[in-house]
Amino acid sequence: MKKTLIFIDLLFSSIAFSQDYHFSQIDKMMPLINPATTSNFDGFEKFSALHRSQWLGSGTKFYTTNALAELTLGKKRGREKAYLGLGIFFTNDIGGDSKMTSNGGGFSASGNVPLADGQWLSAGFQTAFNSRNADFSRLYYYNQFNGSGFDNTIPSGELNEFTSFGYVDAAAGISYRINKKRNRKYKSKNNGFQLGVSISHLNQPDLKYNVLIEDKLYRKLCIHTNFTIGLNSVSGLQFTAAQFFQGPHTETNFGIFYELRLKDVSTLMSVSRERNLYIGSYFRIPNSFAPYIGIDFGDFSFGISYDKTAGLAGTAFKHSVEINLSYLITNKSLFKGR
Repeated sequence: MKKTLIFIDLLFSSIAFSQDYHFSQIDKMMPLINPATTSNFDGFEKFSALHRSQWLGSGTKFYTTNALAELTLGKKRGREKAYLGLGIFFTNDIGGDSKMTSNGGGFSASGNVPLADGQWLSAGFQTAFNSRNADFSRLYYYNQFNGSGFDNTIPSGELNEFTSFGYVDAAAGISYRINKKRNRKYKSKNNGFQLGVSISHLNQPDLKYNVLIEDKLYRKLCIHTNFTIGLNSVSGLQFTAAQFFQGPHTETNFGIFYELRLKDVSTLMSVSRERNLYIGSYFRIPNSFAPYIGIDFGDFSFGISYDKTAGLAGTAFKHSVEINLSYLITNKSLFKGR
């Protein structure tokens, strides 16, 4: 027998319509939150993926996956000069037995200008096309319970109409960052700082669920920051935080992590390849936390977090898991010949 918690499916549907999907690992896909952070990394190209399996054990499935490719134009090794960052991304969000799906794809661009040694100012914009669809005929309702199980041949009396639709979306943002590179020769501490502001859904796109219901997607304001405090030449503390405002909804996220430098791999073409271990936790106010462990293998990084929701909500929604993967190209741009 197919197990369905219809109230969870409907609850998630209302959340999806009034707010965007969200991740606990807020700092792993920042260009999707603030386009000004596109290509804000020490390298030439970067490929990232982030996947979330939500409410495991709840009797129904919710999956969200993001993929992002970033590249730089005009960036020079060892030289701080203005450059352009470009990003292409794809998103897929599937929730509940109705297979309520949101697919999207688009691009972002950022202009990055050096202000002083290690200090950068960035501004960016983003545009995307999104589509939504669902099949409510897959749902079971309480009045279809026949005493031993759900029977979808029993008329529910509910309208199962959902109109698939698409819309164009837009976002913009600014960012300021300080990136003081660690001096390997003198084994200095690693410190860094970033502060950004972005607005998503600038055009407030229309959401047409069916012929009778039409709504607008609220604009979303995000204020975010992250910084690193070096404890010594081989360890440090990382902090990340983001505050979201979307219509009547607010969400506060932050994370604290201990960074341990495991090994400095021998340099290749004057590029330092470090192996780092990260242990800490993300938090979502008021009642959710997600222990996290991640590791860098040179240019490749991997991390996993396990969400735990406290209180009654945790009893109903169980747990969630997020996994991130990324690969950073630092030696030489893929788009530059010898």
